[in-house]
Amino acid sequence: MFKSAKIILMIFIIIPALFLPAKSYCDNNLQYTIISIDNSPQGKARRFIYHVVINPGTTKKDMEQIALWILAQAKKENPFNALAVGFYDYPKLLGYGFRFGKIEFAPNGKWTDADKVKIGDYSKLKAVNSLREPDWENALTKQEVDIYVKHNKLLNSLLEKVSEYDEIKKAEKEADETIIKKYKITQEELDSIYSRYNK
Repeated sequence: MFKSAKIILMIFIIIPALFLPAKSYCDNNLQYTIISIDNSPQGKARRFIYHVVINPGTTKKDMEQIALWILAQAKKENPFNALAVGFYDYPKLLGYGFRFGKIEFAPNGKWTDADKVKIGDYSKLKAVNSLREPDWENALTKQEVDIYVKHNKLLNSLLEKVSEYDEIKKAEKEADETIIKKYKITQEELDSIYSRYNK
């Protein structure tokens, strides 16, 4: 298996972020925490990305409702041209792609059309839903998330120094062996973490 496919790149490059303390909410018995709000500027347009951690048992329908609540609140408190809400099950996974997908609210449903409307003009706002149903039966444990993050960081640092196929394979093997030894797990268990992460 060519494991460089394991490398999870950030969906968005975090440009100036609004580093606010994580804030938890409970609406209609749905609990969630906004852990970060990133600013993804486009000219004079204001585009914000809300990173949200949800509790086990939260469904895709629940996430859709949470996104709508955030949308309504943002309109009042943080006017924008476009807004995205992405979901995770652990704060530590911020920066490794949206674990359960995202919803974008943008003019004509296009993130790139943000600069075509005035800030606070939501008349052309359309939602693009790329959420997926969480598979809580195969959820990762806190330790497995630690392993996933440590392996990614190590692998990325090793791959920065190589370019040839043989060197890439060697870096992948080194990352695997280092993490397997450190956490006393098997290769199969490491592969299972990646497989379940993507479910």
